[in-house]
Amino acid sequence: MGLSVFIITLNEKEFIRSCLESVRFADEVIVVDSGSNDGTKSIINEFPNTKLLEQSWLGYSKQKQFALDHCRNEWCLNLDADERIDNEAQDFMRKISNSSTTLDGYYMHRWDKFLGKYPPSLMKKESSLRFFRKRSGSIKKVDVHEIIVLDNPSNYGWMPGRLIHDGYDSPQIYKKKFSHYAQLRAQASTKKFSFLEFLFIIPFETIKQLFLKRKIFWGHRGLYLSYLHVWYAAIKRVKLIKNGVTL
Repeated sequence: MGLSVFIITLNEKEFIRSCLESVRFADEVIVVDSGSNDGTKSIINEFPNTKLLEQSWLGYSKQKQFALDHCRNEWCLNLDADERIDNEAQDFMRKISNSSTTLDGYYMHRWDKFLGKYPPSLMKKESSLRFFRKRSGSIKKVDVHEIIVLDNPSNYGWMPGRLIHDGYDSPQIYKKKFSHYAQLRAQASTKKFSFLEFLFIIPFETIKQLFLKRKIFWGHRGLYLSYLHVWYAAIKRVKLIKNGVTL
């Protein structure tokens, strides 16, 4: 059976080492780089179980698909360069990739570092399907990023351990990336800007972030993070103005 990990990179010198250290146990690691010039590729080449491929940027989903296509093993793990997995997740993947489980994939909870700390247990964590059988899953493009979808969407489980995300530690990084994502979403969208929706989304997103996602339990970090998500929800709609205005 075996396990393959696939990662895409562009100037990820700050994070790529810890990412690759966390998947040393994998049978192979496929890293697809789109033109790093900061030393990222030199670090990647230090890891013997890692294969570095170079490919000009194709877009998020196509770049990930290119990486997945080069994976040789039955089980695959989709990681970003600024992410890593903890020991509990590593042990679980070792076990599953050599077992006879009938499930096709596993969801993971993500722990996002912000202002130097990880969230408390009471706060709701984001989750996504990252660990899956290659023959039973595929990459689907959704707006900016990509998601893994299973042929049988109900045949999944939840895995223990943490997917640790270090790349959004500062408000400046959040705003820069969120602004970029909002622009990409607007360019791909046929939706028109609605002033009424714009007014509604601000209080709705505030309630969602503070109470439904329980960021209120993270003190000033949770308040700041909630503000950034509200700002993102608003700027996504402002950038639709180019598509026309409706009421």
